[in-house]
Amino acid sequence: MADKQVDIPASPKDKIFTRRVLFSYVVAGAGVALIIVSFSFQWSEPTRAIFLALGSTLLSTALLSVFFEHGSRRLLKQELQILVRGEMNSCLSELRARLGAFSQARIIESGIVDYKTLEARHAEVGLLLASARKRIRVCKTWIPERDMVKLGLREALKAGDAVEVQILCLDPDSPVAKRRSLDYGEEANYGSKLIRDDLKGLCDFCKGEGLLDRVKIRTYQNLPSVSLYAADDTALLGWYWHGGLAFDGLKGEDSHLYKRVHRNFDELWLGAREYVCPGN
Repeated sequence: MADKQVDIPASPKDKIFTRRVLFSYVVAGAGVALIIVSFSFQWSEPTRAIFLALGSTLLSTALLSVFFEHGSRRLLKQELQILVRGEMNSCLSELRARLGAFSQARIIESGIVDYKTLEARHAEVGLLLASARKRIRVCKTWIPERDMVKLGLREALKAGDAVEVQILCLDPDSPVAKRRSLDYGEEANYGSKLIRDDLKGLCDFCKGEGLLDRVKIRTYQNLPSVSLYAADDTALLGWYWHGGLAFDGLKGEDSHLYKRVHRNFDELWLGAREYVCPGN
């Protein structure tokens, strides 16, 4: 891309340049006047030659002076533009570096980092939940990573008796489940069926592992805000994109964002309905 023209602000030297050019025009006018006078009156040849030579000298000198002043001005402006452009590029480079460092600092402060590939995320969910030693929280509509969730729960609950588990799923009978299914590009009952399968799968798993008293499951009817898998101070976050799954998201650690997500979870949990596994 070509460099843009850089405007040079006016300075006192511009006034001097203007005065010189005006003086040159006056001298040129005087030269023209002398040439006209030399042919307008009945002068003797020596006198006419003197007027003509003097007028021609003044005119040529003035024109050369004008050309010189404009040429010098143009060269000076080009040099100043190069200097100013260099200074601007240097300042922009410094600003970009500072902005990059600032952005990186904000990313670190907010606890947002890019998560791995989509294929690795299911495994990452299992590993994250398995690492919990205090608390596990899951907030989803339906749970595409259900097998990894069960694996993570099994490992975490075996490793620590104090691990608290809270799982929130969207109420399968909620109109929001139908709306989310349509947004995802499926039939209206698509999400409801998956949620019921997830709830049954979790109940069967907890019964089989003897974990019914340690895993709390509730259903909510609110519009979903973020998808959440949290283990202690780390969370996998996702947003409910139109036409996409919620795990197209980010990974957050203990941060402002992490705390805000957990406040949102607390509010949902308080208003959610406890889910009782059938036959329990």
